Amino acid sequence: MILPDKKDEWKAYELRNKKVYNYYCNSCERFMKICKPDAHNMCKKIRKNLKQIYAISPGKERIKHCLYYKFWFYEKLMNMFNSDKNSECFNRIITEFKNFKAYSFYGYIDFTCQYDLYGIDMNKLKLHVEKKYLHDYFNNYDMIDNAIRSCNTLYNDIYKEYLNSIVKLYIKYKSGECSSEDHNYILNNCENYFDSHEYYNPQNLLSIVEKCIAGKKIPEKINKEKYLELENSSPKINLKCSEGTYWIDNKFERSMICTDKQEGDIVSNGLNKSPSFSYYQIIFNGVFTLIGVFFLLFLFYKVKILS
Repeated sequence: MILPDKKDEWKAYELRNKKVYNYYCNSCERFMKICKPDAHNMCKKIRKNLKQIYAISPGKERIKHCLYYKFWFYEKLMNMFNSDKNSECFNRIITEFKNFKAYSFYGYIDFTCQYDLYGIDMNKLKLHVEKKYLHDYFNNYDMIDNAIRSCNTLYNDIYKEYLNSIVKLYIKYKSGECSSEDHNYILNNCENYFDSHEYYNPQNLLSIVEKCIAGKKIPEKINKEKYLELENSSPKINLKCSEGTYWIDNKFERSMICTDKQEGDIVSNGLNKSPSFSYYQIIFNGVFTLIGVFFLLFLFYKVKILS
């Protein structure tokens, strides 16, 4: 749901849905006679938007737009079948979009920009869309907060409906795959769409709506930066984990490797690490060793003469 009078801001990052021209059609012709006419136009939009995304230099900005693109794709696909549960048509569309991946990247594959349709069904697609709604909520939190605090009571019912739907998703994912005890959380699979800080709890905004009096703006009592700084002040283990196949005990095994590297950590050179000397150090040390030997022989010789 989009908050009233905020569509332009809310959709600021939304992928362009304007009419696309035949320049993007060649690889999309396969969708023209498929069971869902919308799939053909969606295919052209994918081609157009990926070309624009790949024009962005690799880095955080491109990763952000790739995430928007993937969430956009899942929502469009879900909307295509909301009122139509034709499994045969769904499977055909999914198969075509799987095959289309090879043509949609202009000869270049950025794996962070690939949608994932492996083993997809309507239930899994719904989960992708739920994550999109959470992603939108957290990324637009400040705008939503300001809109609600303005206390335009004409929109209270809309705000309540929206926030109640987000509260359900928030509780579901915070106690589920985004809890600190779930492997998805350890693998950082939630960081793209969920923020566990209590500051962002949608229940807080819902309570503000309940307190609203028409025309009286509710000031923000908590400074966001100070609140988050206080919440982050206690030492926390920040695990970064990756799951994959590793060489363990002379064989490959599927495992998970976790590290807790953070900025400011003291890096150890390792006690068991062999010292490395340069070529010149070896010569230098050798010369001084010879000088030391001759000096000792000289002393022994002097002592022998004196005695």
